[in-house]
Amino acid sequence: WTVEAYDGDLYRSANGAPYSFTLSANAEPPADFMLTMPIDSTYVPRNEVVFQWEGSEDPEGAMVRYRLEITIGDELFTTETVIADTMFGYDFSGIGNLPEDPIYGTWTVFAMDTHFETEASNGPQYFVLEEPVAVDEQGDETAPSTFALQPARPNPFNAQTMLRYHLPRAGRVSLKIYDVLGRPVRDLVEGSRNPGSHELVWDGRSEDGVPLSTGVYFVRFIVQTHEGPAARDVQKLLLVK
Repeated sequence: WTVEAYDGDLYRSANGAPYSFTLSANAEPPADFMLTMPIDSTYVPRNEVVFQWEGSEDPEGAMVRYRLEITIGDELFTTETVIADTMFGYDFSGIGNLPEDPIYGTWTVFAMDTHFETEASNGPQYFVLEEPVAVDEQGDETAPSTFALQPARPNPFNAQTMLRYHLPRAGRVSLKIYDVLGRPVRDLVEGSRNPGSHELVWDGRSEDGVPLSTGVYFVRFIVQTHEGPAARDVQKLLLVK
């Protein structure tokens, strides 16, 4: 293409050779993909939310980038982030205008090439923000009334799951992961803990840091106090990749 200037009498072409371009009748948007983490409608702590999705490919081989859209509450907070990776972590604890009660958020991702974009086939999805408790393994100021291991969230899980337990009194806690054959694969907690609610993340890896395969695993929770055994529980986890 080129441009000519015309004053009513004379034409003058733009300097240099004409530019060229190619029209493609078969241009297509990026391929379908899915959101994977967090699982739809799951509870997540405000200070540690990791969003993950599958990778998409462009039929013409162009670079694909992703636009992550997050909305919290009734448009209390909205963010858009464009990245090349398929994972993004966000800390919501610094947002000052959010209410203390758990509130809903939505998220979705768009895969983008030069001309088109494709939204995740299962987006948007919901999540619930709740106040974080004792993620650094320090006890809460108000102790719970019973020893208990809460259900893991999410479960089934893909990359990580949150484990929470309650201690009304100080005690020695053992929290271990076992495979279906009863073999220990990861020691998560082994030692004395203060009264309170505690939570931590298991990333689906073994004690050596090796990612474990898809399958059923078990988390065993044991508490000993100076008075003797205080609690024992076993729960099933499903790791899906």
